[in-house]
Amino acid sequence: LVALPFDDESFDVVYGQDPDGFSKPSRVKSFAEVYRVLKPGGVFSFHHHWIPGLKFDAAELERLGEAGDRVGADFYLEDILHAGFAEGNVTATPIDELAEKHLRAVFELKKKSGAKD
Repeated sequence: LVALPFDDESFDVVYGQDPDGFSKPSRVKSFAEVYRVLKPGGVFSFHHHWIPGLKFDAAELERLGEAGDRVGADFYLEDILHAGFAEGNVTATPIDELAEKHLRAVFELKKKSGAKD
């Protein structure tokens, strides 16, 4: 997700389900594009199945194999703010138990298979 083909302030709501553009290092640009096409007071909501919940510690991220990649809901919040969203208007909900189990199982399978991606 680099450039959305819509005019500025086109939408009241932007929703994403597992948007890969938000999992890349350039996601601040993706978030900025969403901000650009939202009308003032608009709502941006997205869910990505593998974002570790708020405040995963470095040891936990290392165990999951993602240390240093700026994964985790707290990093996403930071990047959303850098994209222009107002701090008082941003909230995050930690992933639920089912999503956490899915995340851990995927990483364990990757480790066992030796897969890089």
